[in-house]
Amino acid sequence: DYLGLKKENEKLTEYFKISHKNRDYKLVPAEVIARNAYDDFGAFSIGVGSSDGVKAGDAVITENGLVGQVTRAEPVTAYVTTVLSPSLNVGAADKQSGDRGIVCGTADLSDKNQTALKLIDENNKIKKGDLITTLGTGGVYPESLIIGRVASVEQDMFDSSPYAVIEPYENIKSVESVAVITDFSGRGEINAKNQQSH
Repeated sequence: DYLGLKKENEKLTEYFKISHKNRDYKLVPAEVIARNAYDDFGAFSIGVGSSDGVKAGDAVITENGLVGQVTRAEPVTAYVTTVLSPSLNVGAADKQSGDRGIVCGTADLSDKNQTALKLIDENNKIKKGDLITTLGTGGVYPESLIIGRVASVEQDMFDSSPYAVIEPYENIKSVESVAVITDFSGRGEINAKNQQSH
């Protein structure tokens, strides 16, 4: 019990630091309570839900960076789709080169706890070791959330388009504690503007 409480306090301290550094974040700490055995991309359920202010679309992080997004919220639990999944598309940028793309997983990479930065320029300057962060342009994710580091730059075997293999800082399939960003400055702004222009 003591070790469990100590670990929990350490996690809460880390999330307090994140909140302090990003004062516009509203964070709800949560424990992983179940994993989906039928999902190859590490999907899991957490022990907080809509009664805690959690809703579909919220970003899910650890102190090391982005792990996924809430795709369904019940009153006391929520379901999280991870950054390893092909069904999650996250606008992202290379912090060093400025190259932009979409983080989207594949089955092969998921087995190695990796994901991919796709739709990047053919003349990109992405290098191994570069930091990949969220763009924040869609109003869904805050800007500059860490996603991971570049493990390699490859070419798609079917259409020869380049993509970067991304290694998250977190072992997505064994993470135990997370925090949900339920609100942040600029959330939904782009979407609201788009709706107004239609």
